[in-house]
Amino acid sequence: MLPLRKGGKFKPGPREEMTATEGLKMLQDALKQMESYWLEKGRFVVGADVSIADLILANEISELDLLAAAPSSPHKAEDLLAPFPRVRAWLADVRRACEPHWDAAHAKLNAIVANSAGGAAKL
Repeated sequence: MLPLRKGGKFKPGPREEMTATEGLKMLQDALKQMESYWLEKGRFVVGADVSIADLILANEISELDLLAAAPSSPHKAEDLLAPFPRVRAWLADVRRACEPHWDAAHAKLNAIVANSAGGAAKL
């Protein structure tokens, strides 16, 4: 949630002033936790079937594909997810379980990535 001041204007706070290095560390820590705890015993986060938790997390992690649309970004989703085989498999399972709706819901974001100078990754 973004901190707002009266009138609905964005007011930067400590979290918004985080450096890219700190953000990358936070992301890697979260992916490690998913890999070693949340996905340790099952195909999905909280059971044998896709849950709202899986959908929310998958959408957030899929936004890493937008890094391909930022030519100045030194990071790409594939590289960031490479050390986490369970997370990659889980993400593919969530996408498959949600087809054909996943592609329809991500059509605009996929177009941004496909039209970027850096990539043709698919959200």
